[in-house]
Amino acid sequence: MLGLGAGINKLSAAEAAAIAGRLPGFTGLLDETFGATAEAAYSVRQLSASQSVAMTIRRDSDNAETDIGFDSNGNLDEAAIETFCTGTVCKVSSWADQSGNGNDATQSTAANQPTIYTGGALVKDNGRAAIDFSAGAFYLDATISNQTQPFSFYNVFQWKTTGIPFCFFATGGSFRRARLFSPRNMITAGTTLTFNQDKWATAQQAQETLIADGANSIARGSGTQIIQGNAGSNSTGTTLKIGAREDNAQDFDGYAQELVYYPANKSTGDRTSIEENQGDYFTQNTPLLDTYSGAAAAYSLRKLRSDYSGNAVKVRRASDNVEADIGFNVFKELDTVALVAHCGSSDGFVSVWYDQSSSNNATQTTAANQPKIYDGTTGVVTENGKPAVEFNGDKLGEFSLALSQPYSFNYVGRYAGNTSSAFAPFFGSRSTTFVSFMVRNNNWMQQSPTLATNSTTVDTNQHNWFLLYDGASSFVGVDGGTAATSNPGASAIENFAIGARGTDSATTELRYFQELILWGSDQSSNRANIEDNINTFYNIY
Repeated sequence: MLGLGAGINKLSAAEAAAIAGRLPGFTGLLDETFGATAEAAYSVRQLSASQSVAMTIRRDSDNAETDIGFDSNGNLDEAAIETFCTGTVCKVSSWADQSGNGNDATQSTAANQPTIYTGGALVKDNGRAAIDFSAGAFYLDATISNQTQPFSFYNVFQWKTTGIPFCFFATGGSFRRARLFSPRNMITAGTTLTFNQDKWATAQQAQETLIADGANSIARGSGTQIIQGNAGSNSTGTTLKIGAREDNAQDFDGYAQELVYYPANKSTGDRTSIEENQGDYFTQNTPLLDTYSGAAAAYSLRKLRSDYSGNAVKVRRASDNVEADIGFNVFKELDTVALVAHCGSSDGFVSVWYDQSSSNNATQTTAANQPKIYDGTTGVVTENGKPAVEFNGDKLGEFSLALSQPYSFNYVGRYAGNTSSAFAPFFGSRSTTFVSFMVRNNNWMQQSPTLATNSTTVDTNQHNWFLLYDGASSFVGVDGGTAATSNPGASAIENFAIGARGTDSATTELRYFQELILWGSDQSSNRANIEDNINTFYNIY
């Protein structure tokens, strides 16, 4: 193939046919009517049932190469990569064009090849395989047919560094054919069209669509149109470069997972279907409540149940007190584009956090006690790159919820207050006695009505907690481990609130919430899998 030395290991025709043939019911993006007619298509997943090779990789130890195909589910064959690459680093020498047009994106110079395996592990982004184009001269080249406008690009990628311009892809061979830049956030096909999209200027995975069509050119992010304007009238030219500008400058620093190029402006229906197809695959994992049902209450800034048709939160704009429901994008994450559009230069506060399991919505009608989700100066409140709700003397609820032990909680958040102060509850329930999870004097505690403490010092890091209330079997778990075991009594849950102990007033402590699930049962047997689902999304540990 590229002649880089010893041991090129290619799939035989019989092997390739076997791989394709073991997926008789498989339908990839390019097999769908809405996804057909691509001129070039590169991905870490299988896009067509007729395609048997995803990429060719080279290992540094001996320069041997091998083709990598797909597993029985159409994912990249990770086991084959691990077997071939263990003990060394592997680079991508060719990213196969799955359109059937033979436009493979290649790199014959070893020093310029991006990475797929390093540090004893496959490169991944949000749980899916990815190709790492670190800052430097790493790029892949393909030859394509010169296409006049309109034409479209559908991409999944993540910028790692945003301080200077980086080019994810470019076409042409001459200046300003078709390019995507960050952090300038611009597309150009002769005329520069700039826009603002947080995910394309920060270190987050993004699905984006770029359509060059003269004055009707558009940029879309996660299913939402960001801008329409004139990006110029240039054709694509005959080259496609992934990972740098057309002159090999301003190299991309980030992860690439998919790029599909269509020599057309897909219809609105097709465009939405392609975006949803990409979003559904590259979203972090299966919605948690699809697998584990029976939650008594569930609050999150991601979608927890596929058939949930409601919104995530209701947000009050501080400048005029207008409220708007904010839902989810095609990645099943909070629709931050809609949040930005609603709040603009004003702060935004949560008046309702919707329950995705039943009807126990957590509400707050007093503006002064509503937690913050958007800052008019700095933008969306985030924690570890994901949207968060900031409680600072605030409270949502309470509402009536009658549950007797055993019951359990899964919770994602960060405590950022004074860890030596008095009670600072994350959430709780109270009538004559109370049930809560809080921080005091450098201890994790659950109280109902007696204390269960732990000597572990409370830090100000994001954590994945699991709490079981079941008499003497009760315990607090943190990031997959057990932090405290004790008997907190047998109190039931009654008046529940987020940010306070039910009927108690909220404290002035600072807490960041992202997810809280209350189970009316002991979920210890499911704990590991639930925590894996949570950690895959939030990348806590």
